[in-house]
Amino acid sequence: EEGPLHPAPQLLYPPAGEVPPGSQQVTLQWTVVGLLDPDEIYMVEVRNLGRPDARAVRGFVKITAWQLPETIYPAIGAIETFSWRVSVVREEREAGGENFRWERTGLPSSWQTFMWMGVAHSSTPTPTP
Repeated sequence: EEGPLHPAPQLLYPPAGEVPPGSQQVTLQWTVVGLLDPDEIYMVEVRNLGRPDARAVRGFVKITAWQLPETIYPAIGAIETFSWRVSVVREEREAGGENFRWERTGLPSSWQTFMWMGVAHSSTPTPTP
């Protein structure tokens, strides 16, 4: 197939460079790029810029929002900078094999950064001395 099938999503939230206010969790949001085929999915890639050796975390969703997993939450009181982008992909299986790769079926969004401050979880009990 020639050329990208979908335009790049526009990243909506959080706004570039901003700290989501007092957020225990952050849900990334972006625009719809059109109807996805049944085998297409949004791939969200998130990097913690303060940990360049850490692998990008990926999420795969059919909707235009993805809640960041607790595994990448910043430490309480720490402000960390994250970069993220979204693209539409489809699973590309190797003939007769178990292996697959993600093939882009649209333009990726630009990378966008935001800062996020770690806050204590209200549901976590405070240990008593």
